Amino acid sequence: MKKSFYGKVLMAFPFLLFGLLLGWKSAQAEYSPPNIKTITSLKGTWKFTSAYDTSDVTVLPKAPAVAFTSGANKLLIHFDGKLPPHLQDSLNIALSDTYFGCNGEDFRIWFNNGEFLPLEVGRCDHGRVYLYLPIGVGQDMWKSYSQLFDFIQQGTRPILISESATGIKFSSDSEESLKSFKEASNPKTNEPYFSALKAYWDNFEKKHASSALSHLETKDFVPLDTEVIGALKGEWKLKEEDRLFPDEPSTSVLQFEAGPVALGVTLSSSKSDFLNPKGIIVRNMVHMKLCNLYFKCNAGPVKLWFDNGEYVQTAPAACLNDEIFATSGKGPAGAEQLAEAQKLNLLLKMQRPVALSQGKYAVLLDYHETASLDAFRREMDPKANTKYFEAKKRYYQEKATAQE
Repeated sequence: MKKSFYGKVLMAFPFLLFGLLLGWKSAQAEYSPPNIKTITSLKGTWKFTSAYDTSDVTVLPKAPAVAFTSGANKLLIHFDGKLPPHLQDSLNIALSDTYFGCNGEDFRIWFNNGEFLPLEVGRCDHGRVYLYLPIGVGQDMWKSYSQLFDFIQQGTRPILISESATGIKFSSDSEESLKSFKEASNPKTNEPYFSALKAYWDNFEKKHASSALSHLETKDFVPLDTEVIGALKGEWKLKEEDRLFPDEPSTSVLQFEAGPVALGVTLSSSKSDFLNPKGIIVRNMVHMKLCNLYFKCNAGPVKLWFDNGEYVQTAPAACLNDEIFATSGKGPAGAEQLAEAQKLNLLLKMQRPVALSQGKYAVLLDYHETASLDAFRREMDPKANTKYFEAKKRYYQEKATAQE
């Protein structure tokens, strides 16, 4: 029996529908943002890193992360280590400056659902441009970070980074690592990690979170033009400085410890400072390891405030995986850097460190015992610690003589 035209159409309909669905899926996967000219396409791989350090409540569990790598270009997404309902992902991007410059405007990261998130330049060095999600104001402080988390949980993936009207696409043969990250950063599908995270923060609150905010009075010091968003209860300790050479005299490092936050102050005087004919120049530097509960990679320098309203400032904070670091200048370079290092030394002698701030937000330092702080002050005084300063000066003199 010969089939009618309509019969043939009905028989072919499932195949036509399947073809249309394939075409729609392909078109969806090939989504390109409108009015963006693609200047290159980066072919790379996604790699998933699961959470670890989950068995010790005194150690912040390392967050799950996923990274896209293509040559010198890297895009890292990691879970921000917060508990529900404040679930967030962070984003760190390092691109070769072949494509974009530091002075570019309107940076965006696009997803295959047609949505995008704004980006801002953190810094430029060693031939790379570093991009991060912006930090908002007030209730929108972490808006972009929450949106990124939502996008990942919806199964969308980043496909392009644009600057104004030009863009860089990136692609990979497999999305399994992204799927693994999605599951690892969801409380419903990774209960062990989130239980460990809750245990850590419960322990942190018990041992380190401060009641300073609850009894903060108007007469108490608050960093200028900032909003206090937290307080850390900790203590100052003296630790022996690591020696570069076995015969080099060493002094102590002053360190404030409060859970995952560590703030260290060291003597940073150089050889030329010790051999200065007008007398030894004493300078200090500050270095910090910070937690993403209060600080971000792209929020600029960190200020260490003292109770007289003065502060010293670090270089812009930088990220290494999911840890944040900030440090002040070191060594003899530049009059401005010397002045800042000597300012830190003077402030430490006379005042109490009281807060850290980054951008518009501040975190108070809550401590009562100052014995280690007082001992460090004596160690940094050439008159009170003649033995060390004379020994270090003699060490440099002998080294200079031996090289002649």
